[in-house]
Amino acid sequence: MNDNGRLLRWAPWLTGSILVASLAVAVWAYLRDQGHRQALEHDRSLIVTTERLLSALKDVETGERGFVITGRENYLEPYGSGVAAVPPDRAKVAALVGPDADKLSGIVADRLKEAADTISTYRQQGPAAGAASIDSGRGKTLMDQVRVEVARFQHDAEDRVAAIAIELRRDDVPRKPPVRARERSAWCAT
Repeated sequence: MNDNGRLLRWAPWLTGSILVASLAVAVWAYLRDQGHRQALEHDRSLIVTTERLLSALKDVETGERGFVITGRENYLEPYGSGVAAVPPDRAKVAALVGPDADKLSGIVADRLKEAADTISTYRQQGPAAGAASIDSGRGKTLMDQVRVEVARFQHDAEDRVAAIAIELRRDDVPRKPPVRARERSAWCAT
């Protein structure tokens, strides 16, 4: 049997093998991209949710301080909306990062309790006692701790997003053909 006959006999197997290998590479790339998309969505969600949580706590703080300064109930509107916004965001952060969110969740609970206690103190003991409660610095200390934890989560998420972006960029960089192929292309063109 000559070389052409042997080649014709192996051609379907060779073609099939190439197709299977190509399909395997395509499936691998698809699954990898799906993993990247899920990781990006997770980290973006974490960044947005922690930012919303921090914003809700700022509303709590604004309402608390506004009420203690003025004594007017309408200053408690941001406090009320902030208190209502905290639980779903706190739960979502916990769902996104698991037990790592416990420290943040505890600080948030302490900050909410501190604000409620300050408002209660104002109502029961008067403006001077409410101002003294704020002046104790406990609320500020708790907010600073919340900011540190939120920044940590966001920084870690941003680092992961950047790492994925670098990997995707690296995979998208067109490769130069080997020198021999370039030489062959130039030779064929002449």
